[in-house]
Amino acid sequence: MRGIQENKAEVLFLQETKWHCGSINKVKTHWKGSVFYSNGPGLAGGVAILVREGVFEEITCLYNEDGGRLLVVEGLKRDRRYRLINIYAPNKVMERKRIFGVAGRWCNNETIMMGDFNVILTGDDVSDASKFFPDSSRSLIYKLLKERNMVDIWRVLNPKVKAFSRMQVVQEKLCHGTMC
Repeated sequence: MRGIQENKAEVLFLQETKWHCGSINKVKTHWKGSVFYSNGPGLAGGVAILVREGVFEEITCLYNEDGGRLLVVEGLKRDRRYRLINIYAPNKVMERKRIFGVAGRWCNNETIMMGDFNVILTGDDVSDASKFFPDSSRSLIYKLLKERNMVDIWRVLNPKVKAFSRMQVVQEKLCHGTMC
């Protein structure tokens, strides 16, 4: 909880939240703004989008996938509607493809999509200790990027950097690690 409270970000996209009612109430009490979430069955999965007060003039949840894998929120700021999409893609390829398809239907020209896609997009996104395997869900991401005129902004800003990051909550602290 401290990691969320101390975070200076205006918008947080969280995956694998595994929240229960007590967790949700705790976050809502400590976060100064809107809390949107989608829980998976039991304590599995889960995604959340937290938006600080004042970021948007109004904000609304458009879609909440009941498996805790996809959440779509839209905020209004200066007469523009921004769509925020948080994905926690399944490990199984067919399920992942389904989630990517649903997410794609929610994309518009003002979309920010983040999350854990559970697929390696390029060879630069994998450590030397791992392998870059074929994955049929990868083509759906490329198709979505092309059709919706979207970009992987990290890769655009870091075209030849071989790195990836991992963030997780350990003992109620938000931990971030960049592995190169």
